Amino acid sequence: MMNFCCSALNPTVKCSTVSTDGYEVTNLVSSDADEARKGFLAYHAVKPPVTITINFCCQVNVSHVILWAEVGYQKSSGFEIYANCASITKPEEYQKAAFGYLEGDEVGIIFYRRISYQECLKSAKHLTSFAWKAIPGGTCCFLNNAASLQIKIIKTKSSVPALARVEVWGKPSNSCDEAVKRNISELWTRTIPKKETVCCEPESQLQSDHDSHVDIEIPEEFLDSITCTIMAVPFILPCGKVVDQSTLDKHGQHEAKWGRLPSDPFTGKIFTESSQPIPATALKACIDKFLIEHSDRHELASVPRTTGRKKKSSINAMTFSTVPSAYIKPSTSVGCPVEHKEVTHPSALEDVSQSKPKRPRCGVDTWEILCDESHEEELDRSLSSAVECTLIGLPTFTTFNSHMVIQQCSVCSSDSVLFKLPCKHFVCRACLVLKKESSDLSCSVCKACFKSCDPVRHHV
Repeated sequence: MMNFCCSALNPTVKCSTVSTDGYEVTNLVSSDADEARKGFLAYHAVKPPVTITINFCCQVNVSHVILWAEVGYQKSSGFEIYANCASITKPEEYQKAAFGYLEGDEVGIIFYRRISYQECLKSAKHLTSFAWKAIPGGTCCFLNNAASLQIKIIKTKSSVPALARVEVWGKPSNSCDEAVKRNISELWTRTIPKKETVCCEPESQLQSDHDSHVDIEIPEEFLDSITCTIMAVPFILPCGKVVDQSTLDKHGQHEAKWGRLPSDPFTGKIFTESSQPIPATALKACIDKFLIEHSDRHELASVPRTTGRKKKSSINAMTFSTVPSAYIKPSTSVGCPVEHKEVTHPSALEDVSQSKPKRPRCGVDTWEILCDESHEEELDRSLSSAVECTLIGLPTFTTFNSHMVIQQCSVCSSDSVLFKLPCKHFVCRACLVLKKESSDLSCSVCKACFKSCDPVRHHV
């Protein structure tokens, strides 16, 4: 039994609609682990049905099909399977073989033949929370000699069509040449890891090697609600969803291209002073801890992070006997006499002279103030600088133009609901209505006359 969606067997895939950037349909058969982990997501404006066509390297007798339906918070809940049988249908015709729906917390679905249930159970016994759907006996013939397979997403759970992973298990058709069967069998056996028969390594080493090969389980709350990747700087949106700062910046840039203000990617509501993203500091601390604890995993090597990249250099043991007491501040506590001793070792004096802080290039008064600064003042100054540096790194969603001129009504100096006259002067709605009622359609500044259809609404 082989998985004909394995990249080693060179399948090809295409989709009937556009996909989200980075979540193309080719990820389903990609040999790149990062791409395969992302899965497929349709564009956010696309609704079901969405058809995914998989072409095999040869004609296949399909045994069972396994579909993973969740990509982050996006989930598909209804599927249909169509097959192109070379011996029954034409090359571009597909026959419906099965359909099924997910219920409750089910994360995927397995379509299987009743006669191959035991073989299906061997390859899918580790899968939990999956729906099992038997293929009707009258349509099983469509899965024989199948040159390609179509997966149609017909229903979603209030999300975009999504598909995390696909596996199509079966065997080469009897109509295939023996050379083709042999080549496919060789390609498949290369993908199966070889088992070591002799092992002389200690048990602890074996256990560590085993742990390094076990797939790491990333908590769902650490994943971006849109990109489904681990967040580096998480932000809580007004709608309650959590996204990364990079995702929020990209969305803001996309909105700016269309002349729109920054808004919530899920609800479309514009950010205001009372409704805007806030940093999820507690969640960020948990993510940083998780990344540091699993920093040796190659799957997390390319994950962006703000901590844990560089290892701290080990601090060498200090020998206090080499430090002259002349450079130690005397204690002023009662009952603690101070002894003034000097070390005459030349290397010690040289080290101390190099480590002695240099006097900054400033006035005498400034140097005395820095020296006499109390611990509380120094702590307050360091905290102020730390807060300032942190605020500089946060995104800003408002810009102020110092050269912007606020227009006002030339009659009452109001700045609300302004209209621009042909003479380039401005008048508010109330004054314009009064002018129309009094039949005095002239500018109050330059006395230029205008028609009732000439004023144009002025937008700030």
